Amino acid sequence: MTTPGMTVVIPVFNLDHARLRNLIFILSKLSSTGLKILVIEQIQHRSTLYIENLSDSIEHYKFKASGSLIRKSWLINKSCNFVHTSHIWVIDCDFYMDFSAVDIDVATTYDYYQPYNYSRDLTMEETLDFYINPCLKEIKYYNGLENEHRHVNIYGALSFIFNVNKYIGIGGMDERYIGWGHEDIDLFLKLHTPDRGKIIEINRVDLGVHLWHPEPIKKSGTNNSNLGIFSEKGYSIDLATKLTLKYYYPTWGKR
Repeated sequence: MTTPGMTVVIPVFNLDHARLRNLIFILSKLSSTGLKILVIEQIQHRSTLYIENLSDSIEHYKFKASGSLIRKSWLINKSCNFVHTSHIWVIDCDFYMDFSAVDIDVATTYDYYQPYNYSRDLTMEETLDFYINPCLKEIKYYNGLENEHRHVNIYGALSFIFNVNKYIGIGGMDERYIGWGHEDIDLFLKLHTPDRGKIIEINRVDLGVHLWHPEPIKKSGTNNSNLGIFSEKGYSIDLATKLTLKYYYPTWGKR
């Protein structure tokens, strides 16, 4: 039985030093929101996280899976079994925004909600400075000419909110995706296919940042596998772009 409200879910796997540092940073900021936080960890043999004493609001769940790449869709789907609120707020371990700025009462009136408008990737130096002075107002999202810095991350990338019952009703995320790539766009297109108009509400006020970490080792076989799953559904990046421009960011890319 669910109650109104929101639970934060953070999927993690095999964190390097930079990602672990990012996770501890965002957990320290999230703990002030008063929201329940679930860290959902994929492990191969044993957990490498020691975060239990960071805050009483954090629960740590661990699930074994073979392979050397994250199964993010699988982890997010798993988390639905442990959440007792109407909504889940998924946050990547390297995404930061002013978490307390999100109006939970407003966000939970929608089935699908993106809690930020744009994001920007920070460099390693910017990330280290940001730890000391986490001020989003000092981040330059625009260069004055083109949309060089800011990113549109719609929907399912970095940070997104959904009604648990609605999410389960559509079958959740496709668990065949392994590693990074296409699983978020798949969810976006799943919500919009056939063309159903505007599905997601966006917080147009707040911005976020993608904290620096080393790029993952890309394995072409896995990337091709994800692309194959994506393509066999009749999905394409071009279709996602057209829907994004039509319903959410019509001026994106224009001067």
